[in-house]
Amino acid sequence: MLLTRHKLLLLGIGWATLALLALAGMVAYATLHVPLPAVPPTQAALAYAAAPTLAPPRVASPAGATARMSILPLPVRRIDRDSKHLDPPQERRMSKVTTFITFNNQAEEAVNFYVSLFKNSRVISMNRYPDAMPGLGGLVMSATFELDGREYLALNGGPHFTFSEGFSLFVNCETQAEVDDLWEKLTAGGGEPGQCGWLKDKFGLSWQIIPSTLGQLLGDPDPKRANQALQAMLKMTKLDIAELQRAADAP
Repeated sequence: MLLTRHKLLLLGIGWATLALLALAGMVAYATLHVPLPAVPPTQAALAYAAAPTLAPPRVASPAGATARMSILPLPVRRIDRDSKHLDPPQERRMSKVTTFITFNNQAEEAVNFYVSLFKNSRVISMNRYPDAMPGLGGLVMSATFELDGREYLALNGGPHFTFSEGFSLFVNCETQAEVDDLWEKLTAGGGEPGQCGWLKDKFGLSWQIIPSTLGQLLGDPDPKRANQALQAMLKMTKLDIAELQRAADAP
């Protein structure tokens, strides 16, 4: 019994020592910028993206000065003015449920491209890896942005993250001109047109460019008109409102 208690006591002391060493390392990093062990960038980015609008807390150094301590083991450098679409810093609350899009390393280019396509869109914030990070210095880690007023998060997570048609962004278009414009821009530079209004952009992300007329035709109370519109849609790549209407109206 005494031996068991002795072992338990030693085990408890060991865990307490490890905890103190970890705490000392965090304090050293915050005050003296002593590098902490690196963690995989994706884990760090996911942790930070959970609260991208929160400023890192400030802690007092032994000399009485203050120093920033990142909430991440891997520090990030926030930027607020390196994009023409970027808003000035401001306090804001993140949406409760937000679409999170993970790219290989093209998040910055993709976000700036997407906000250029839609009205009422903006880049809210971007977070970069420190310049001293080998292979990652200056690269955007995560970004928060809005498309037509809806908030999204983007992350550079590495090549093991890929897209599939199981996830797509659905765009409700009011006119054929809007369909044509978005289709042309989103398939440019290496994008791929697909069937029935689907496409992949140059980053591999899938989109559905759908005229609101399609929903009205497919929901027509006349089953014949609805089926004729459906059959016409199934033969199309980019959707053509006039052709869909003609198919539905056919005798």
